[in-house]
Amino acid sequence: MKITRFKFNQRIFVILFFTSIFSFLFSVYGQQHKISTSLFPPSEKIYVSTDKPYYSAGENIWCKAFLVDESSLIPNCRSQFVYVELANRFDSVCSRIKLKKDSTGFSGHIKLSPQLQEGYYEIRAFSKWMLNFSQDFIFRKQVYIGNDLNKKIICKTKYTLSSEGKYVVNCRFSDVFDFPEKDIKIKVQPINIQQPGKARQYTTDADGNIRFEIDTTSIPKSILLSANTDGLNFRHREIVPEFKKDFDIQFFPESGVLLADEVQTIAFKAIGNDGLSAEVSGQIFDNDNREITTIKSINNGMGKFGLQPQAGKLYYAVVRSESGKSKTVQLPAVQTTGIALKILFNRNGEIMYQVINHSSTINDSLVLVARSREKFLFALPLQRPVGKIAENTLPEGIISFSVMSVKGTIFCERLCFSRNFRHPVCQMTSDKKFYSKRAPVNLDFNILSCSGKPFLGNLCASVTDMELVQQDSLSVNIRSGLLLTTDLKGYIETPEIYFADNSMLTREKTDILMLTQGWRKYHQSNLSPDNKPKYFLEQGQFISGKVINIVNKPAKNINVTAVIPGQKVFNSAKTDDNGQFLLEGMDFIDSTDIYLRAFSKNRFIDVQIYPDSDYFPPITSQIFVKQDTVNQTSKNYFQAVKEKFYSEGGILHVDLNEFTVQASTQKHEPLNIYSSLADNIISEGQLKEMPGATLLSILLTFPGVVPAGNGVSIRGQGTPLFLLDGNQVEFDELTYINTSDIAEIALIKGSGTTFLGTKAMNGAISVTLKRGDIAHKAPLISMTHLKPLGYQKPEKFYVPKYDVDSIRQSNTSDLRTTIYWNPSIKTDSAGNFKLNFYTADKAHNYRLIIEGVSNDGEICRFTDVIKRENN
Repeated sequence: MKITRFKFNQRIFVILFFTSIFSFLFSVYGQQHKISTSLFPPSEKIYVSTDKPYYSAGENIWCKAFLVDESSLIPNCRSQFVYVELANRFDSVCSRIKLKKDSTGFSGHIKLSPQLQEGYYEIRAFSKWMLNFSQDFIFRKQVYIGNDLNKKIICKTKYTLSSEGKYVVNCRFSDVFDFPEKDIKIKVQPINIQQPGKARQYTTDADGNIRFEIDTTSIPKSILLSANTDGLNFRHREIVPEFKKDFDIQFFPESGVLLADEVQTIAFKAIGNDGLSAEVSGQIFDNDNREITTIKSINNGMGKFGLQPQAGKLYYAVVRSESGKSKTVQLPAVQTTGIALKILFNRNGEIMYQVINHSSTINDSLVLVARSREKFLFALPLQRPVGKIAENTLPEGIISFSVMSVKGTIFCERLCFSRNFRHPVCQMTSDKKFYSKRAPVNLDFNILSCSGKPFLGNLCASVTDMELVQQDSLSVNIRSGLLLTTDLKGYIETPEIYFADNSMLTREKTDILMLTQGWRKYHQSNLSPDNKPKYFLEQGQFISGKVINIVNKPAKNINVTAVIPGQKVFNSAKTDDNGQFLLEGMDFIDSTDIYLRAFSKNRFIDVQIYPDSDYFPPITSQIFVKQDTVNQTSKNYFQAVKEKFYSEGGILHVDLNEFTVQASTQKHEPLNIYSSLADNIISEGQLKEMPGATLLSILLTFPGVVPAGNGVSIRGQGTPLFLLDGNQVEFDELTYINTSDIAEIALIKGSGTTFLGTKAMNGAISVTLKRGDIAHKAPLISMTHLKPLGYQKPEKFYVPKYDVDSIRQSNTSDLRTTIYWNPSIKTDSAGNFKLNFYTADKAHNYRLIIEGVSNDGEICRFTDVIKRENN
């Protein structure tokens, strides 16, 4: 009985201890970060799936954005809008789209201009809520865009070092058949940090070459080459490579501190001045110049070694790169006091840990805290400084282990990557083994979650030509994107290499990545009740701004109205004590014209309105490439896109099903904001059919307009507001106008009068002259026009239907490289879905890629090959 009672009491003690630890840690964590999940929504992370890894100018980048809760990866985020940008290597945004959430998530496309310069670009994506935290963790993906569409001149550049120590640039210009372009005047202009330098002009020789030197004391970031003679228009911006093959190397003691007399692991990472990894080797010495050990990087410039430092000694490394560059670097200083954490993965799927305590804090007051992303997992007491944790009890992805005191002090942190992968199982059934030209493809899918239950969630699918579109197996995908790259600072080279297999070598490479590019988000620490978020959750669209009076003071309690022309959509709000206004409940697509009007309380003194401009994070591209070259597969792809582009006349060619036109009408486009508010309009064409008519007689043709004294009224309710090119006038001033000079007359008598204020309480009549253009300027300072970034109007990916013989046998070539793209796949209750499309003309096999996230936060990625017949 005593033994039983002792065991029972021990269990009670352990339960109470862990309960108190958990409660305490939650209390400490909340106090330390001054935040509660009830105060602020959780952090978000995003991944963008695209139909192809590279593109040509003139194409669309079809994309699907997966926005998930950072801790659980569940796609239940409250943000209703995300932004996707395309940026170049010069830190400029080439395109930006705003995507609105629908029943299956966020999807859209980026249109690439046919004039886009070829080169490497970066796709970035984020929600506005994410901008409250470190922008190091927004989604980034590198993409190459070629342009063979209008290429008449090909420029090939070589850089050499002269005997005088100067850098010589040799540019060869040729046509598409590689014949030299001789006697062409080429303008060369160096550009450094967006600032152009002095331009010089050179003439190509008989071989199409020009040759010039670069000043080594001021090497430009890029060189602009251009020509515009004899009808030849050429413009190319050349990135100047890094000539000096230098590198930087950093050393990282495990968990952050290097303690004396303890064997510890030190990781290192070397980066070249081109931003990419540099493979290195070398030796470690002490301050007596005695060699201690050798080092060598094993993956992407990273490696690690063991060291037992002695108190009072200094250590340094002599490191050499593959290019022969050598440098000496001091290691972190040895400390005699502190706490360190050692982690080791064994072959039994266990994580072994050891706490090295060289401090006055006793082990009994220490706990080991584990977190996955921002989610608290558990806390273990550290009376015994060694232990083990089963990896299969941890979620997949980055795990943070911290040694804390019971008072909440964090002594050290060690990051690990849990390979407890439990991915859904996807099965595909095709109706045929091989498919012929322009044949229907019918695919059935079933996905089961890790628990064996049906996978319920949203996915996207891309089908591409395998011979023309070469997938990079080591680049980021939804798995490495959500589990790795969006949780680490800096550029991650070949992220999929860490998911290649579960071998000890892959584990070693992944662990070194954790030791070097450490995870330091602490997102929620940026927010507290005293430090409110700057950017709120975008659950709807709004317009904000400020109204000031004539003495430049805030205009209080002023009514501000917004209208979207053609829709007669009105939103109104009053300014606060600071003159600020917020118009909520807006809904507008991209390129929507919106007019704002502020109504002064004093009819003789106007107020001025200033809308807030939208904010987007500054561009700092992470495009790191050794050289702008593409392989033969890519070259074939760009040639195929060029053939497709011109076979379709340079525009998208769509075969429509047969239909009957029953009637046709000519839509009248509003000339200005007033015609957009109008209930009735007399256009210029209608006026031409009334030769010799007076303005009064024309106005009387409007419904409800009747004579009133020397003028008119609307429904006999009094004198309306008369506007001439947007300016208020008297009726008599209108009678002197020749009706042949009038472009449009608009009658405003309904809800549109709200936008015009109390002066239009009896309605309004707007006359626009042919020389007037109020659509692009506001005559009143209390009115302003803006065109904010609205959400992208959904556009469906075009898939031809060859179910009719006449279409299937058409001579029009089907040269698609993306055969099929569907961003809106939703599984049914059994985890099933179907894909149906038609094959293209070329007898190439297709690569199918499916990516998605379940409602429970499970990541799904499936690839397969669809085989074509050799026809």
